[in-house]
Amino acid sequence: MYLLELVETFSAAHALRNYPGVCARIHGHNWEIKIGLRCETTDENGMTVDYAV
Repeated sequence: MYLLELVETFSAAHALRNYPGVCARIHGHNWEIKIGLRCETTDENGMTVDYAV
């Protein structure tokens, strides 16, 4: 089994237009994105993914 996992974090800010509450003011959120790739076997070149596709 082959597993490749990428974890990235970032912060983003926004405001809600025409919203009556406190979210109308600019505020931010922190995000974490996880991307995983799992493969049972490799091809004849030892590759699990052909990135040229």
